[in-house]
Amino acid sequence: MKKIILVIGATGLLGESVPRHLLQNGFQVKILVRDPGKAKKQFGDPFEIVKGDVMDIDSLENAGCFGIHINTSGEIEQVGTENIVKTAVNFILE
Repeated sequence: MKKIILVIGATGLLGESVPRHLLQNGFQVKILVRDPGKAKKQFGDPFEIVKGDVMDIDSLENAGCFGIHINTSGEIEQVGTENIVKTAVNFILE
């Protein structure tokens, strides 16, 4: 059974290589994005695209996974990371 890794911040310049690297190393990859259409064009079919926003705790709670890779910056970094941590226990243990 493959372990699902949720990648947050994958559509940015620095985060774009992370999902591809994880997939090549045998992980199932979910990508949390605000714009699923953009992410689908950027990454294609091997990845599960999940609509969400780190500023919206409800959208994080619906993104079940085994582990998380966070690659955020700017204004959302602090609050977004706090929200991820608040919900991580719930969706990592699923």
